[in-house]
Amino acid sequence: MTALSIPTLLPTPLCWALSLFVALGCSACATNTENATPPLALQAVEHELAEYPLPSDIRSASPSHVDTLFSKGVEALCAGKIGAYYHMINVDAENMLHHYEWRGNTPTLLRSFAIGPGIKSCAITEAENTQLKSATLYLADEFSGLWAMPLHPEHEVSKSLQFYQPDTPVEGVATGYSHATGPLVAWVSPAHSGVWLQTQCARHYFSFDKDIAPELVRFSSPDSPDTPVPMLYVNDDETGAVYAASLTDKLSACDAPAASSQSKAIPLLAVYETTPVDNYGDAADDPAIWYNNQSPAQSLIIGTDKKGALNTYSLQGKRMASHPIGKVNNVEVVAISSAGVTPTGSPINALAIASNRTHNSLSVLSVAQGSGELALLSDIPTPLSDIYGLCAFNHNGNIDVLVNSTSGEYLRYQLSLNPDSGNIDASMVHAFTLPSQPEGCVVDTQKGVAYLGEESTGVWTLDVNQTQASPQLAITIAAPVESDVEGLSLFDVDGVRYLIASSQGNNQYAVYSTDHTFSLIGMVEVTANREKSIDGASETDGLATSNYNFGGEFSEGIFVVQDGRNIMPSERQNFKIVTGASLANAIRSLNAAN
Repeated sequence: MTALSIPTLLPTPLCWALSLFVALGCSACATNTENATPPLALQAVEHELAEYPLPSDIRSASPSHVDTLFSKGVEALCAGKIGAYYHMINVDAENMLHHYEWRGNTPTLLRSFAIGPGIKSCAITEAENTQLKSATLYLADEFSGLWAMPLHPEHEVSKSLQFYQPDTPVEGVATGYSHATGPLVAWVSPAHSGVWLQTQCARHYFSFDKDIAPELVRFSSPDSPDTPVPMLYVNDDETGAVYAASLTDKLSACDAPAASSQSKAIPLLAVYETTPVDNYGDAADDPAIWYNNQSPAQSLIIGTDKKGALNTYSLQGKRMASHPIGKVNNVEVVAISSAGVTPTGSPINALAIASNRTHNSLSVLSVAQGSGELALLSDIPTPLSDIYGLCAFNHNGNIDVLVNSTSGEYLRYQLSLNPDSGNIDASMVHAFTLPSQPEGCVVDTQKGVAYLGEESTGVWTLDVNQTQASPQLAITIAAPVESDVEGLSLFDVDGVRYLIASSQGNNQYAVYSTDHTFSLIGMVEVTANREKSIDGASETDGLATSNYNFGGEFSEGIFVVQDGRNIMPSERQNFKIVTGASLANAIRSLNAAN
C-alpha cells in the first residue's frame, strides 16, 4: 500500500491536523443506521499518521508566515481549495477561529472569531466546481459532536449541530469525494470502534473489525472514475497504529442533486472602503452622498454610526469628521434651491437630516457649501416611540421628510429654513401606517413617487403629490430576493431609472424597473476586491447611489453600501464604495440577459 506523506511545514506536534478536503456535505441525510452493516475490515499501514500532503502554495510559506499564523498554537487545522484559492482554518489555543485565504504563498486573514472550547479537528468541503459561497466547514467538537457552518467569510457566523450522541466525543472529521456517491463526510470518536459516514443521500455507521480508539480519520483521493471510491484511513489513539479500509462495496450510488435554478448575481468590486465606525457590533447603518457642486471630487459620503455619531468620509473612504449627535439611524442629504445662511455666516449648500433614536427626533444639520462641513441646526421632536428610517425630498419649495417607526407608523413633515436665523420650521402634514416594520425609503421627485421598504414583505409606493394618499404594495419579496429589504435608492442607466434594494438574506442587491410592472431586472453583489484587500459587502442595511459626475473613476456616479460584516481582517462595520460605472454596466448586462 502506498504510504501517505507527512507535511513538513510545521513542527511535528502541529502536523496532526493538516490536510486537504474536497466535498460538500449533504443537507438532509437518512437516519443513522448504526450496526446495520457488517464490520469494516481494517488493514494496518506503516505510517504513524495518515496525512495528506499540503498544497505547494501553503507548504512553501516562509517561516515568518508560519510564526505569525500559529503564534497562539493550533487546536485544529484544515485546508481546501475553493475556486482559484486555497483556504485554511486554524483554531488556536485561545479558542479563536482564523480563516485565511492563500494567494500564491501569501496568506490573507479574512476573519477571526471565537468558536468556543472543544474543537479537535476540522474539514473544509466542496463539491466539484463549488464556489466559496456554497462551501461548508465541519468542526469536530469533543463536547458537543459535529458542527457544520458556511465557509464563506461574508456569511453570518452560525453553526448547526449535525451529530450528537451521549458519551461520544467527536475528535476526528474528514471529507472526501467519491465518483460513485459524490461528497463524503466522515467522523470518529475514541469511544466507538467505528466510523460515521455521510453521503448526499444517507448516513451510515460502520463498526470496525478491530477494537481500536480512533481519533483521526482521512480519505484518499479517488484517482479516476475507474477507482471511484476513496480509501478510508483511521488511527488508534491508544497504540498509534494507522489502519486503512476499502469502501468500494459499502457505498451505493446517490442521485446528483438538482441544479439550482436561482439566478446568479453579477459581482461588483468596491474600489474603496470607509474607515470603520468607532463603535462595535451592529453600528454602521445608512449612507448618504453630498455632491460638492464647486469641487465634485471633494464631495462627501455621510454615514451613520447608530450607536452615537454622524460621520463624513471622502469619496476614497477617509473619515473627515465625526459628529456625536446621538444614535442616528438613517440619514438623507437634500440640496436646497436657495442658499440660506447659518448663524456662523457660512453659506448652506444642503441639509443633512437624520433619524435620531436618542431623542426620537429629526436631527437637521446644515452642509456648508464648498467644504461640506456639518453643523447641527435643530432637533425636531416627533411623537414616534421608536424612530427608525427616513427619506427626504424637495417638494413645492419645501423640504419634505418621510420618517417611520419600527411599528410601521409613517409621518410626513414639511421643513422650511429661516435664512436669517438658521432655524428650521416643521409641520406634520400626513400620517399613515404599513403592516410591519419599514426602514428604507427613497423618493422619485420626477414621478412624484415614494418607494417605501417594508423589511419582511416588499416595497410600497406612495403618491407624494397628494398629501393624504394611501401607500400601495408594488413589489413582493420573492426569490432570488431575500428579506430583509432595507436600503433603497434610485439609479439611472441609459435614460432609464431603476430601483436598487438591499437583499439582506443573501448579501445581494435587487434591481427593479420603475415602470408600471416593477419587474425584477436581476441581482448584483459586492464581492471581495483581492487586489486592494477590500472584502465584499454582506447583510447590508442602508445604501445610496448618485448619478452625478464626481470626476475620475466616479465620472458615471457612485454606489455606496453598508457592510454588516467587515472582514479581511475582522474589524468594526464600515461602508463599501463602488463606481457608478460598475453598477451601470452590471445593469446593462442584466438587461441583455433578459
